[in-house]
Amino acid sequence: MIKVGLVGLGAAAGSIWIPALRELPGVELVAGADPDPTAVGRMARLAPSMAVHQELEHLLEDHRSIDWIVIATPPDTHARLAIQALEAGRHVVCEKPFAPTLAEVDQILAAATRAGRTVAVNHEMPSMPIVAESLRAVASGEHGRLLFAQVWQTLVDPPGGGWRNQGQTMAEFGTHAVDLLVQAFGEVPSAVLAAMPRPDGVVGDPVDLVTLFFSGGRAGHIVLDRLCRGAHKYLELRFDCVEASLRASMGGRASIEVGLDARSRRPRLRLDLAGGGQAWVERASERAVIARNPTSTLAHATGLHVQRIFEQVGRGAEPPGAGRRARDIVRVVQAAYRSAAEGRRVPLAEVD
Repeated sequence: MIKVGLVGLGAAAGSIWIPALRELPGVELVAGADPDPTAVGRMARLAPSMAVHQELEHLLEDHRSIDWIVIATPPDTHARLAIQALEAGRHVVCEKPFAPTLAEVDQILAAATRAGRTVAVNHEMPSMPIVAESLRAVASGEHGRLLFAQVWQTLVDPPGGGWRNQGQTMAEFGTHAVDLLVQAFGEVPSAVLAAMPRPDGVVGDPVDLVTLFFSGGRAGHIVLDRLCRGAHKYLELRFDCVEASLRASMGGRASIEVGLDARSRRPRLRLDLAGGGQAWVERASERAVIARNPTSTLAHATGLHVQRIFEQVGRGAEPPGAGRRARDIVRVVQAAYRSAAEGRRVPLAEVD
């Protein structure tokens, strides 16, 4: 039995982490920690068997059998809490973004090395069925070489005072977007070019236009738009290969499309029905669905991702989302911010 402690008992814990861990065979969620005094009442409803502490220190002292600590707190606390857990001899799974700076990432990795423990990051998007199947198809080469890729998101940040509403769009969701492009191309980019326009009166980087440059003249493009009053699109993907395009769209889809085929000029009827989103292959006007997500998409993907982390570490292998690889994602995000600030293309070699 793998025993887990959860630090940070807010929205992510309730909607993602507790449902994800509860479904994993051979995993027990033993205890949680959060300084918010209302956390005890929330957890009594969500996870009544879980002990709740106000500090990680008390959790570690009272539950010495815990193997893994999951950190689901705001990013500026990640380094302190991860190092504390590692020094206490526990493995760590950290929510993204790994840490706000490379210096803090390196402190975490150094602590993991000293303790002989593993640290991994919850880059769960590649575990979603629609993304996993798209990445598998790209890696197989069945549609030819990947030439260009796009990741985009359009939504409006909900009101509130949390860290996600303080203008950190590229550091927050951009982490997922960068990870998906790195996974698709199978390498980190050589350079980054970014623009982050900011309308008057708006805080931070609500709009991010970022291009990553890969080998062989290939590129990936990220569009993050947190000012969109139109349709909410949490994650949209396009992988353009030599022979076909792979598309994925996260979120519920229910539509009927009636039209004419562009080539044959024959009538066409298309039905889309997917509770958590779907992926498909496009060749001109022809399309074939290749995967669908379950409705509880993020919790399901997190569960699969963490299960693989536990399994790989149990075998003595490097897990998905390993700290070493997650460091490269932070480098790319920091290169994007530097590029936008300096108005130039930034080689990744400059960011270390």
